[in-house]
Amino acid sequence: MNANQILTVLSKIRDQHSEVEKCVDLIYEVQRTGGPLAEVITILKFEKPLVHSLLKSRLRHNPGINLMLTITMDYDQAKQKLAGSS
Repeated sequence: MNANQILTVLSKIRDQHSEVEKCVDLIYEVQRTGGPLAEVITILKFEKPLVHSLLKSRLRHNPGINLMLTITMDYDQAKQKLAGSS
């Protein structure tokens, strides 16, 4: 999954409970392809705070991703890195 595809998916996700599974799918796809997971999670944290908080409980069984959900980078830097790699 390339950066443009990731940005497109992120832009379509609404900050609603019903969107959690879309985010789970996105996170697993980015992780599977070795994509910019920290950037994706940071953008979710700042742009979709409800979904981000729901992801913490939804992905609590996955220690690696659960850790990533608590550690984030600077939001502007995440946006720039993701946009720059498209």
